Amino acid sequence: MEMNEALFDNIINTAQDCVFWKDRDRRFVGVNQAFLDYYGFKNRLISVMSILQNGLGITDMYYVGKGGRLHSPIDVSMSYDAADIGDLVEDELWAGRGITEIKDRCPKLYEALEKLKVGSAIIAKIGLNSQTDGYLILAGGREDRIWQEDECGMVYFIAKSLAAYLRLGDERIPD
Repeated sequence: MEMNEALFDNIINTAQDCVFWKDRDRRFVGVNQAFLDYYGFKNRLISVMSILQNGLGITDMYYVGKGGRLHSPIDVSMSYDAADIGDLVEDELWAGRGITEIKDRCPKLYEALEKLKVGSAIIAKIGLNSQTDGYLILAGGREDRIWQEDECGMVYFIAKSLAAYLRLGDERIPD
């Protein structure tokens, strides 16, 4: 039996369970309302994920809270130690051609990104003024990627927007 698209959408969007889906290239295509309602801060990340994946060729997105744990906004069970990330991002943003650049400086972060098969990354502080709430990591799948100035600007803007959202909503990044 074939299900029409409207019926499928109705079932997914009225489900009590959190549901997300990806396309064949592993890019996030969407989430249902239960997912958005449940994840609070994380749904802000999810809402921009597909735009970033299509516009910048980002393969995945992660965040690190004050506790130094690296998480995915989609897979809540995933958690890696990345407590040394602050040693890398001294200003507002770090963009590297490959994660091998951070191997000696941030071995914990390197190990986490290596396990996740991240080739290159842009990492931005989420925070306002001198206060850091956490970090946003946008992953590229291949090594030797040269991140463009407009891509770095977009990531910087998203990180600052998340920081403002946290302040206005009196929330914090989940750890």
